[in-house]
Amino acid sequence: MPDWTKPEDYPSVGAHPTVWAWEFLRRNPKYKASYNELHNKITKLKNSYGDKWHNQDKAKIFIPKKPPAKSIEKWWWDCEEAGIKPRQLSLEQHYAERWGLMNMMGNPDQPANQGIRFIPIVTFPRLILKQADSDLFFYEHPTYDGGAVAVAFDDVAMIAFDLNANITPQLKVAKKILTARKDRIQQDDGIEKKKNREDKWQRYLRVLDADALDIGSFEMAENLGFNKERLGKKHPGVEVGKWLEAALYLRDEGYLNILSGSE
Repeated sequence: MPDWTKPEDYPSVGAHPTVWAWEFLRRNPKYKASYNELHNKITKLKNSYGDKWHNQDKAKIFIPKKPPAKSIEKWWWDCEEAGIKPRQLSLEQHYAERWGLMNMMGNPDQPANQGIRFIPIVTFPRLILKQADSDLFFYEHPTYDGGAVAVAFDDVAMIAFDLNANITPQLKVAKKILTARKDRIQQDDGIEKKKNREDKWQRYLRVLDADALDIGSFEMAENLGFNKERLGKKHPGVEVGKWLEAALYLRDEGYLNILSGSE
């Protein structure tokens, strides 16, 4: 992990939400344990079956569960007959999906530039911020790792609706989304608010790393911008405790809210 005392070693304002989400997730001890568990299973399969380990039923996850004696073809047909949509996943996919990741678990010792991809979070109505077919409304925004991502212009909003569901309540929510977005881009401090939010995320990452090293609250406060004038007589440990609580939430589950834009 980076040196927690050096903010320049962490993602900064303007980093893509995927970067922020991954930085919190990779600090989750349960994620690290899950990653190690997966690779221990793969190692055992490789030792038993060599290069053909991927072809073994033990290397696959069947949803719903497939009886060992039943062929894949028969299992698939029985599911279709019962009106059940069958899923056959690799071990890597199965473990990745537990954490909202697509196809593979990233190495928690590495930053997001290893090709981390999260499963798109689809809710309806949904504010669309990325769409390859809408080049007219998107521009290439640079990412901290030297890449780029297509991002919607601030004065453009596209919303997707679920046509299989009741439209009326979706329209009400869509109106709220559009009104809030319009108000936000009309505020002079809109960019500053985004900056403040991402500054907090960086601070929370540094708090997690400092806490992992058993750094005391006074030292954390001194390095992470404890504002004595604003907080008056409040003990710095109280403020650091709030930072740590927020950081732990983002590490353990809130990282997905960063992706959906609700954090």
